[in-house]
Amino acid sequence: MNFDILKNQSALNINCIRNFQHPIQYNNNLNIIYNKLFYSTNNNKKKGLLGLVLNQDGKGGCLVDIRVREPIITRSDYFKRFAKRVAATSLFLGSEIEQQNNSKKKKVKAGKCQIINTNKLLESPLLPHPNANPVDESEFQFQLVKDALNNCSWKLNDELEIYRSIISQHSSRVVTGGFIMTIPKNGSIETPIDIINCLTNLSDEDTILQEQGFGELASMLTLSLKGKRSKAVSVCRKMSRFANQLAKHITVFNPLYISENEYKKKTKKTEVPDEDKDKILLNQKFMFDNEHTVAEALKNVGDIDDVEVTVSSFVRWSI
Repeated sequence: MNFDILKNQSALNINCIRNFQHPIQYNNNLNIIYNKLFYSTNNNKKKGLLGLVLNQDGKGGCLVDIRVREPIITRSDYFKRFAKRVAATSLFLGSEIEQQNNSKKKKVKAGKCQIINTNKLLESPLLPHPNANPVDESEFQFQLVKDALNNCSWKLNDELEIYRSIISQHSSRVVTGGFIMTIPKNGSIETPIDIINCLTNLSDEDTILQEQGFGELASMLTLSLKGKRSKAVSVCRKMSRFANQLAKHITVFNPLYISENEYKKKTKKTEVPDEDKDKILLNQKFMFDNEHTVAEALKNVGDIDDVEVTVSSFVRWSI
């Protein structure tokens, strides 16, 4: 990719609130004022925020999608503490609440991303998360997820919905990586250049939100390691850093398949046409090393420690 294009980019045009046709009267109560300032009556489609939680050792993580009607409430500390606890609950309970195919009863292989059954999640006790930093130790205590969700909706004057959740559980020889980003209100995210432009034009508020693990566009992946040193702590830490880089690449370049074999299996085609080759992760040029493909980058990072590294699974979500 030619990153010189970024040097000549124009600043994103963030429009201010406009078309405010009904001035606020002094005799209006606070609720009406609140609705006029922050609530859109023309769009009933739910929006929301993604939350990414990764274990510090790279062993496991969770990506959760919570929808709301007004995105402004997702900036509140209360919402963020609740979202992190939902992620922690998904990650801790794991296989007990994962989505299963009832017809085949197939169990997801260890180390791969697992979709959580939201109905089971709602009936589970909401567990604490060590990084949530609650202002009150009793916040959400002894509540089921569904009850905490209702209380959160009431307190924030919105209708919250846990839309989806996916996890990668702790497993030996498997490393989890992730990346999440916020998107400027009027920023386009249709092409890789658009996304990189968004990354370079974040406000201070959005940067803080992203550092806390929240955004509208995110990726999470798992790497499988093979070899005598695949369990070494130093190797896992190095692979964890690489996994986070690869997650950023996936977020920007939006591959649809891991390998050509997966492409053929899912599309039922015997060959990969030229126009679809860039949709395959291993074929793409690695954004942190334009001289090598992702497949070559995986081999190079593994050769340093005599470890075979493969991508087990990945997800890319956007709001």
